[in-house]
Amino acid sequence: MRAESALWTSWGKAMDAELVGDESCAHWVDSGCASVFGNPVIWPRPLTNEDASRVVERMKRTFGSRQGGPYLLYSPFPTPDLSPLGLQPVGHPPCMVKMPGVGDVSTFDGDLEVRRATDQDGLDDFERTLVEAYPISEVQPWTRGVMMGAGLLDDPRWQIFVGYLEGEPVATSAAFVTDHAVDVTLVSSRAEHRGRGFGRAITTAAVHADLSKPAMLLASDDGQSIYRALGFASICRYTLWIGMR
Repeated sequence: MRAESALWTSWGKAMDAELVGDESCAHWVDSGCASVFGNPVIWPRPLTNEDASRVVERMKRTFGSRQGGPYLLYSPFPTPDLSPLGLQPVGHPPCMVKMPGVGDVSTFDGDLEVRRATDQDGLDDFERTLVEAYPISEVQPWTRGVMMGAGLLDDPRWQIFVGYLEGEPVATSAAFVTDHAVDVTLVSSRAEHRGRGFGRAITTAAVHADLSKPAMLLASDDGQSIYRALGFASICRYTLWIGMR
């Protein structure tokens, strides 16, 4: 949770987002993005019904005071039923972890050329591919800066990767490296190129950001088999809720 909070704080600063933190109960970032993925809320510890009600009401006031899309609550712990407070349940994705030395993370030998984005052109390729390939329909058609601020290139904790096929960007991943973990995130592959090993290749690049540390990620249903093959194992399931402004 410390890694997740640090990642979103860095991302939010790069997006000139409104950052609101309460380390004991919640941490959230409001970028005003039309996509739910641009407005994350993290609960770093279990909350009682009373605490949950208080924090949700504070969240609703904060997000409701600004324009933008919905916000997404992530909790690695079971939560009280937040439906009476106006939130909607949206799933229980597994949190997966790969310990150093576990699994096959040999580099990919195939048609995909993986490059680290180190300038604005590379970041543009990453952002456009992510928006179109994931897909994130709420921010289409893609415009620069809608999901990724240029300041990310100045934070050495971020390593951002783009996979190219014959010069065209088709896959993405990113690693946020903290003192104790590598947070693997923003993995995508264009639908017309899936099934060719590109998801595995681009995820491997992010894991290689620091092989001495555990790597963690939140897995989609489609990605779990790829991550298991790399040595990731599920350690818990998050609970996700969406809140509307």
